[in-house]
Amino acid sequence: MRIRAGHVILALLALLTGFVVLATMRVRDVEQEVAPAAPLPPVGGDMDQVPVIEVETRALNLGVVPNDRDGKGSLRVYNRGRRPLEIRDIRSSCACTRGEMPSRSGTIPPGGHADMEVTVYPRRIFGFHSIKTLTIMSNDPATPSLEVTVEAKVDPEFALDHENFEFGKVEKGTEARRTLRLATLAGKPVKVTGVTSYLPSDEPPKVDPWRFEVEELPAAEWKSPGKPEWLVHAVLADWAPPGHFADAVFIATDVERFPYHRILAEGEVAAPYTVEAEMMGRFFVLPPDGAPGVIRVRSAEPVECPGVSVPDGMIAARAVADGDGMGFRLEFTMKPDSTPGRHEEPAEFDILCGGRPFKERLMLRWFSVQGLARP
Repeated sequence: MRIRAGHVILALLALLTGFVVLATMRVRDVEQEVAPAAPLPPVGGDMDQVPVIEVETRALNLGVVPNDRDGKGSLRVYNRGRRPLEIRDIRSSCACTRGEMPSRSGTIPPGGHADMEVTVYPRRIFGFHSIKTLTIMSNDPATPSLEVTVEAKVDPEFALDHENFEFGKVEKGTEARRTLRLATLAGKPVKVTGVTSYLPSDEPPKVDPWRFEVEELPAAEWKSPGKPEWLVHAVLADWAPPGHFADAVFIATDVERFPYHRILAEGEVAAPYTVEAEMMGRFFVLPPDGAPGVIRVRSAEPVECPGVSVPDGMIAARAVADGDGMGFRLEFTMKPDSTPGRHEEPAEFDILCGGRPFKERLMLRWFSVQGLARP
């Protein structure tokens, strides 16, 4: 059977026609997949024919909520546009705050409104004050996401007479002490179970300038009968490093809603010298190439380093005086036979400045591998 040229042309035309039909159908399917629920007006059409979201306030304040049950509030959401407004999602910056549209209120008709239910969960709030963000996702093309802050104060179980430990200026070489008074406010008595400068779930640091003492006041000194009061003392060691400090303090209690209350101990240690060291949190990290880690000390008075104490057998340390006698540098170097692995050990060095002795303590961190120190 001979295939004529006309047959070939007809077959090619049929294939081309089928391809065009399939391509057209595919484009329509894609358009349907990506088309928004409330599409924008066509080009040249009325741009007012869209949903427009508006809320009664962008900063919702629920006031004081009880500490033993959920706090409730509402936020009115308006549709100022001419197409149905769909509330597609409400996201929260914290699990302690939630926004939810009632059933059948997820779509708001043009000119209509609906009330979003807002819930605050005090048992998920560490403390007595919360400011979180709810993000409302909608089909408003101009404002697809709208943020609302939700603020609430939790009825406190206890109160402190000061917000933080305020130390002000502390002279280097002197021990400093500050005291806060904690009073029970709720019906159930509050007991202070401990105070630390680190999360109660963490290991205590090997170098810590803080010491805390807890004292229960006699019942005769309570301001309200049946509501115990406590004194919490924070003591800063005389060797605390010079400079500004704002350290976290965790007051643990038997309050069921949250295990500890975080505050700050703030102030400044004033010394007759400066210490220059690149710290990583609580640690002085040795360089990664086995070179010495250097700490520099300078003063307007004659200053020297009488001695350095470092981990035995792992770190070598030496003090090198500046030529003018007004400073020195400390060099910490890992020894070649240091045990492989990561190490965190304390180091101490003495300073004699203007004839007065001082002490500095810090944590060294290094990682030993094939004779090199790595952070």
